[in-house]
Amino acid sequence: QSNAGAGGTGKPVLTQAPGPRVLSFASGRQLYGSTLVDPAKLVGLGPVSDHPRYAPFPATAMGVALAARPAPAGIFMHTVWYGGQPLPAFVRGTTSWQDLMAVAKRAPQVLAGAGHRGSVKALVFVQGESGPGPREAYRTHLWAFLDDVLPALRDAAGQERTPLALLLQTNIGSAAARGNGVELAQWDVASARPDDTVLAAPMYQFPLADNIHQTAEGRMMLGDVLALVYRRRVVAGELFRPLHPTGARRDGRTIRLAFERPAGSAPLSWDERWVAPAPDYGFAFVDPDSPAAIESVAITGPSEITITLDAIPRGRALRLRYAQGQPSAAGWASGRGQLVASSGEPSVFAAQGHKLPATIDHYCIRFEIAVE
Repeated sequence: QSNAGAGGTGKPVLTQAPGPRVLSFASGRQLYGSTLVDPAKLVGLGPVSDHPRYAPFPATAMGVALAARPAPAGIFMHTVWYGGQPLPAFVRGTTSWQDLMAVAKRAPQVLAGAGHRGSVKALVFVQGESGPGPREAYRTHLWAFLDDVLPALRDAAGQERTPLALLLQTNIGSAAARGNGVELAQWDVASARPDDTVLAAPMYQFPLADNIHQTAEGRMMLGDVLALVYRRRVVAGELFRPLHPTGARRDGRTIRLAFERPAGSAPLSWDERWVAPAPDYGFAFVDPDSPAAIESVAITGPSEITITLDAIPRGRALRLRYAQGQPSAAGWASGRGQLVASSGEPSVFAAQGHKLPATIDHYCIRFEIAVE
């Protein structure tokens, strides 16, 4: 959607080429989904960089972050985007689909013409604000799309290996009360098919320039995270799972919530310096049959949160929600939280002097979980 391209009012700062290792077509590094491209016009090799008139592209930030590390030796990037569209606007038969397949076919050909070998390694898919919801509907749409698009990209590129999908958990606008279920469906799908799909991170930690689009700093943080996950999952071949809950158990007024942290990350901590504060750090307790509410939230282990309620709940359908429906805060998504596990890896962009957190943190995904 627009968050995959130049949507928003963020000011471009990555307008200088990151170096000879990160390339796109010389004829252009992006296509918009309302216009069908002539594949013959996708020619030459040129650097990836932001246009000085447009908002920052995630691909540019990801390319800069990749270029700052030893691996990979070289990478080709191209963006096909279409703002404000539901998922069916990207499936087989649409203009966006045809443009994507044209890019997948032409990229290896253009690289070969310049003496390089290339293959499609990954599809970074940033979509969801326009649904369609609810959760079950989007889960069905996304699953079918991935089943179709990943082998189609493989065949268009003429390669043996099927590429992976890297997803971002869609944001909630700064004024939205709750999401449409898409964000939960994205984790449903990624967690169920780890061999070809990765949920890289949520997006609420990326500051907003308007209601839904990130600032330049937000896009740079996104680039840092995508580069980290790409290196681990695609280059190193390691499975990657974001910070997420694995179970919630209640004893009286106490609920213990267990988490799985990404491999190599630090113990759980609260982000109290970057994301705008949220009540109870982003946690909410739901019991339709009683007025029990959260009294306190505490980190009680490297991968454990303990929530104390103000009363013993009476219902049987108890649930915990995270990063959904928090009070609005200027410049931030309403659905946000403060639970992180730091990767310990320095931010490429913070090291360049940009005002970002010094390290890349794994923010907990937005979730809803039953309490046993």
